[in-house]
Amino acid sequence: MGMADDDYLRQGAVYDYLRSLPTTGPLAEALNEPTPPPTLGQRVLQHMPGMSYIAAGLNSPEGQIMSALYAPGRIKPAIAKGRLFDTSPKVLERVPNVPQVDYPEPSWARGTPQWMIDQGLDKAPNMRRLGDLVDKGIESGAGLGWYNTEQLLQRFQAELGKEKGLERYQDYMQMVAATSPENKVHLNTRDASYRLGLMVQGEEPPTKEFKPAPGYGSKVQQLHNQNVANVMTGGLDPLQNPKVFRFGENLAGNWTPPTLDRHALRAVGVETQGGQPMESPKTAYSYVGDIFRRLAERKGITPAQVQSSMWIGAGDQTGLKSAPDPFLKVFEDRVKYTAEKRGLTPEVVMRRMMRGEEPLLGLAGAGLALAPLGVPALPGANSEQ
Repeated sequence: MGMADDDYLRQGAVYDYLRSLPTTGPLAEALNEPTPPPTLGQRVLQHMPGMSYIAAGLNSPEGQIMSALYAPGRIKPAIAKGRLFDTSPKVLERVPNVPQVDYPEPSWARGTPQWMIDQGLDKAPNMRRLGDLVDKGIESGAGLGWYNTEQLLQRFQAELGKEKGLERYQDYMQMVAATSPENKVHLNTRDASYRLGLMVQGEEPPTKEFKPAPGYGSKVQQLHNQNVANVMTGGLDPLQNPKVFRFGENLAGNWTPPTLDRHALRAVGVETQGGQPMESPKTAYSYVGDIFRRLAERKGITPAQVQSSMWIGAGDQTGLKSAPDPFLKVFEDRVKYTAEKRGLTPEVVMRRMMRGEEPLLGLAGAGLALAPLGVPALPGANSEQ
């Protein structure tokens, strides 16, 4: 639904239904309506003109009616506690209802070499240790549901429609994956929103030398540029870029392929042939991935949940610098930070981000970063440092 939402409602059965509802009694009294009071249908048309406002108004009678009519059972009023999303474990731990598929992983052409086997990573002592780390992450309340972003998908679809919303949501998750290397999660959400905005507004795929606006750069900028270009020109490759590809898959709801980053390798204890800590799995991806799959089978959870729980549980050992909060909470916090700096509501900030109009804010100079997206620089968009 778009600019003609009001006309659609006035001409259809929805508007007739809303006009038929009583405008006197407890509901009207609770709302302190003036005399003569507007009908409930008129209030809906005035304040809730379309799908984009369903989630923003779930705490009002109008919003709840619109939600029931357009998205029954899909969007829950978790906002009642002042939050944009319900990030409780009981909600986030549910495996998303999307196809759960695995992909080929890099491996040694002639089988696992003896120097890797001799490390005993898949033997009972190490597996018990890893199982304890997974349990620690689960007990934190964030491990099992770290990757769940279903409610964000619902927001995209409420704003843009079912098909376009799904496409834009997937684009955002791909941009999160593309800008994830060497990035803290809260800055990752910010950088991805900036890249999404550039893509939505028709910018060409970046070259390796592309320089983002101030506040959206990275120490591995060329790698981010290459990843973003790959997303925009055919997608990430599961064999050439296994970690980044699988991170995007996990965020989009496919929790079967494990994401193996530096923290995962450190937690497992993988070493190179020379006895040094392994920083990138490369051809060891399949071998280490099997360890995560075995742990998932033992725990009765998915490989992605094993990885995210171990990421949290072993954080004090692997040098984790990001907050051990679910991705959805980190995203919400970034939206609220941006809203505070811009003097807007979180709902407006998120709506503009989903439409590619304004990115989320980050460090010093972030106000200037709005200019390339066609938005004037904002004074007072100061550093959070």
